[in-house]
Amino acid sequence: MIKVQLLGMPRALLEPKSISFKADKRFQFLAYLAYKEDWVSRDELAYLFWPEIRNKDARHNLRQLLKRVRNLDWLKDLEVENQQIFWNVKTDLAQLKRAMKETRLELLFELYRGPLLASLETGEANEFHRWLSHEREYLFSKFRQTVLAYASSQPNPQQLLSKLLDYDPLDEEVVSLLLQKATTPSNKDEALSAYQRFRKFLRTELNLSPSSTTEQLAEQLEHQGTQLLTETTTYPLPRATNSFIGRDLELGEIVHLLGKEDCHLLTLTGLGGIGKSRIALEVAEKLNSHYQEGCVFVALESLETFEALPIALATTLKLPLSGHISPTGQLIAYLADKRMLLVLDNFEHLLEGAAFLAKLLQNCPYLKMLVTSRERLNLSEEWLLVIVGLAYPDQPISTDQASKYDALKLFYQRAIKVKPQFSLDRTNTEAIIKIAQLVDGSPLGLELSAAWIRVMPVKEIAREIEANIDFLAGASRNTKDRHQSLRATFNYSWQLLSQAEQLALCKLSVFRGGFTREAAAIVADVPVVLLAALLDKSLLRLGPDNRYDRHPLIYLYTQEKLVQLTTVEKSIKAKHANYFLYFLQSMRVKLRGESQKEALEALLYDLDNLKLAWIWTIEQGNATAIEHSLESLTIFLDDSGKFVEAMSLFDEVIQGFSGDTRDHFTVKGRALIQQSGMFQRLGQFVEATHRVEQAIALLRIAKDDDGLTMGLSKLASLLTQQGKPRQALAHFNEALLKAKRRKDKALIASTTGNLSMANIMLGNFAEAEQNLLETLALSKDLANNFNIIVCLIHLADIATEQKGAHESAKIYLEEALALAKERGIRNVLPDLYRALSSVYFTLGKSNKALSTTQEGITLARAMSDFSRLARLLGVRADILAEQGQLPEALANFKESLNLSHQNQDIDTTLSTLLLYANLVAVKEPARATSLLALIIKRSEEDEELRQRVKTQLTLLEKRLPREVFTTAYQQGETWVLENIIQVL
Repeated sequence: MIKVQLLGMPRALLEPKSISFKADKRFQFLAYLAYKEDWVSRDELAYLFWPEIRNKDARHNLRQLLKRVRNLDWLKDLEVENQQIFWNVKTDLAQLKRAMKETRLELLFELYRGPLLASLETGEANEFHRWLSHEREYLFSKFRQTVLAYASSQPNPQQLLSKLLDYDPLDEEVVSLLLQKATTPSNKDEALSAYQRFRKFLRTELNLSPSSTTEQLAEQLEHQGTQLLTETTTYPLPRATNSFIGRDLELGEIVHLLGKEDCHLLTLTGLGGIGKSRIALEVAEKLNSHYQEGCVFVALESLETFEALPIALATTLKLPLSGHISPTGQLIAYLADKRMLLVLDNFEHLLEGAAFLAKLLQNCPYLKMLVTSRERLNLSEEWLLVIVGLAYPDQPISTDQASKYDALKLFYQRAIKVKPQFSLDRTNTEAIIKIAQLVDGSPLGLELSAAWIRVMPVKEIAREIEANIDFLAGASRNTKDRHQSLRATFNYSWQLLSQAEQLALCKLSVFRGGFTREAAAIVADVPVVLLAALLDKSLLRLGPDNRYDRHPLIYLYTQEKLVQLTTVEKSIKAKHANYFLYFLQSMRVKLRGESQKEALEALLYDLDNLKLAWIWTIEQGNATAIEHSLESLTIFLDDSGKFVEAMSLFDEVIQGFSGDTRDHFTVKGRALIQQSGMFQRLGQFVEATHRVEQAIALLRIAKDDDGLTMGLSKLASLLTQQGKPRQALAHFNEALLKAKRRKDKALIASTTGNLSMANIMLGNFAEAEQNLLETLALSKDLANNFNIIVCLIHLADIATEQKGAHESAKIYLEEALALAKERGIRNVLPDLYRALSSVYFTLGKSNKALSTTQEGITLARAMSDFSRLARLLGVRADILAEQGQLPEALANFKESLNLSHQNQDIDTTLSTLLLYANLVAVKEPARATSLLALIIKRSEEDEELRQRVKTQLTLLEKRLPREVFTTAYQQGETWVLENIIQVL
C-alpha cells in the first residue's frame, strides 16, 4: 500500500523512491482523496474544483481529470465506482491524529513538518483552496491545542513551548504561558528572552505591542523574582464522575475566546442536559495551570437566592468574611490583582445577581469568568457561546465510520459500563443513530438511553423514546435530581419561565418542523419579544434561514402541556390549519409563474406544517378549504418530485370525505384526479386509469364541469400513454369543448397540450404541432412555466422525428432545461435529459449524450419515477449499442423492458423493444424480424411507432431470403409480449 505524506511538502512514498506532488489538479485531487480516508462522491469532487459551473459540466471535467490521474504510471489502489472514488493509502495525517489523541508529543512534532499540503496551491480561486485554507487552520489549531494543553499541565514545559513558537513566532498565548511557567532562574531568563523576541517581532511585522496582561507578566517576572510567582493558593476542582468525550471544537473555541484580551465573561448557554457543566469542568482542568491563581469552580445549583452568591463564592475561595465591609467589597479587595478563571456553574436561577458579576469584572481587571446558564446573563461584558448536542450522522453509516461521531462514541462508552459485552454492529449503529436523532445529540439523553442496554436491545430503546419521553429516566443515586430524567430537566426549565412564556411555548408546539416569526405571531399570538425570551433561555433555536425550531424532545414535552389546555389546543389547531392552507392557496399563481422557484422553496420549508394543516382540516370536515387547496398542493408536490407524500395526502381526502353530499363528491373526485396523476408519474397506468374513471363518475353526479373537464383530459392522456390514442380522442374533444365553453384558458391549454400527444401517435403531426403552438402561446400568457417546458419538449420531438431539424430541437430542449432548472421544476428534468441525450447523439456528441442520460437516470431513480427511468435506460442502451458497448447496452435494455412492463407502460415497452430489435438485427436478423412483428401486432393505434417498425422491416426483408423472412415474421405474430420479456 502506498504511503502518502500530507504534512509539509506532500509526496507519495514508494520504496525506494518518492513522488513529489506538483501544484496542479491531478495532485490536488489525490491529496484530497488521501486526506478524506474514505469514499468521496463524484458530485463533491466536481464541486470542489469547479464550483462556478453547472454540475453536469463539472462532472465532465472530473471525468477528464480522472483520466489524467490514471495516466500516472506510479498510481495504484485507486478505486473508482459509478458515483464515488476512494484512494486506499496510508497517511501521516492518520498517524498525527493518533499521536494527538494519545498525547505523544515527540511523535507529534516529528510528524507535523509544516502546514497541510504546503505549496499545493495553484492560485486558482476554487473550493479546493477554500477547503485547504480552512483545514490547515483547523489542523494546526488541533496540533497547537494538544501541545498547549499538555504544556499547561507540566511544571517545566519550556522546551515544548519554544518548539511551538517556531511554528508561529507571534503566538502570544505561548509566550504568556512561558512567562507563567518560569519557576527557575534559567527558565526565567529563557522566558524573558522569548518575550523580548516576540515583542520585537510584533513591533517589526505588525507595528503592534503585546497585550497589557502579557506585559505585566513579563514585568512581574523581571522585577519581583520567580519565588513570588509560584506562591499561590490552589483550589481543588470537582472530580468528574465520567470520561469526557468529544467537544474538540467547543473546547478550542472556549480557550480561544478566553484568550482574547477583551473577553472577561464568557457564558455557555444551552438546553438542560446538553453538557454545559461538563464542558466547563473540562476547560477548568485544561486551563488550571494557565492562570497564575488557577481556576475556581463554583457550583450554584443549591443556592436559592442571588443574595447568597457572594458568600458561596467567598467560601469556595477560602476567604474569611469579617468586619463591616460588605461581602462584595471584601471579594473585590481579594480578587483585585488575581489572575484567575472563575467558573460559575448553573447560573440560570440567579439572573438577578448578574449585576454582582459585572461589579466584580469592573473592579478586578485580571479576573476572567466562565459561566454556564440556560439563559444568557444580558450583561454588556458578556460573550456568548451556544452549546448544542453532540455530532451524529443524518443517514446510515458503516460501523467503522461510527467512531467519527461523538454522540455514537458517548452512547457506546456508557453502554459498555452497564453491559461490558455490548458491541457495535450494523443494526446497532443504525438504531443508535436513530436515538441520537431523537435526543438531538443531548449527552444526558444519550446516557439515559444507554443505561437501558442492560434490559433491552437498542432498536427497542429507540422505539420507546419515540413513544414516551418518560422512558428516559435514570436511577443513579448520585445524579442530581433534575438530571434523573429528561422530564425532570425540562420541568426545571419550565419552572423558570413566566406564565406568558409557558403559554407561548405551549402554543408554539402546534408547529411541526419549525416556523417563521410571522407564523408565530398570527397562529400562536406570540410576539417577537417572547420569541427572543425563549431563545435566550435555550428553549428555542434560530436557524440560518431565520426559522425557529426547538429540541425534538422539548417539542414532545410542550405538546403534552398543550393537550392539557383543551380550549387553547382546539383554537390554535384551527388557526394553524387556516394559516397554512391559505398560505398554500396564495402560492398557486407563483407556482405557475416567474416566482416559482421561490414559491417551491418557501413551501418546502413548511412541508411538515402543511401536511399537519391538511389532516386537521379534513378532520374538521372542511371540504371547501381542501378543494380550494388541491391544485396548489398538487403543483407543489409534483414539481418537487414528492409523489409519495402526495399519494398519502390524497388518500386522506378520499377516506376523510366519504359522505354522499355534493361537496364530498366534488372534493373526492378532484382528489382522485390528482392522485391518478401521481400514479401516472410512478408508471402505474392501470391504477391511474381506475382512479380517474372513479373521479369522472363522481364529478358527473356532482355536476362539477371544471372538475369533469380535468378528469376527461387526464383519462384521455392516460389512454394515449397506453397506446390507445383513438379512444383518447373522444375524451379530449369532450374536455376541450367544456373548457372552451367556460373560457378557461388554463384548462384549454392543458387539454390542447395533451391532445397533441394523441395526434402524434396517430401520425397527425401537423395537427399536433398546431396543438402545441396554441398551448405554448396560452401557457406564456398564463406564465405557466411547467406547460411551457412540456410544449418545448414535444415541439423538439416533432422537429427531430418529422423534420430532421436536430439543431432546432436542441435549441428547444436547452431552453426548456434552463427554464426547469431556473424555476426548480424537477419532475420534467428526466424527460429533458432523455430528449437532449438523443439529440446530442444524433449531432455526433456521444459522450455528452451518455453523461446527459446518466444525469437523468440518477434523478429518476432518486424520484422513484420508474416510467421515465425506463425510457432513459432505453435511450442510453441505444447510444451504448451504437458505440459498440454491447454488454452494457443489453443490460440497460433489459432493465428498461422489465420496468416499463411492470408499470404497464406499453408505449415505452414497445419503443424500447424496437431499439432492442435494431441491436439484435446486426447478428440475428431473423430474430429481429420476429420481434418487429410482435411490436406491429401490439401497437394497433400508435401509427408513429408502426411507421418506424415498418422502416426496419423493409431493411431486414432485403437482407433475408424471402422464406426465412416470412417464417420469422409469422412466428413473431404468435409470440406473447409478456413471455418474450421474461425470456429477455
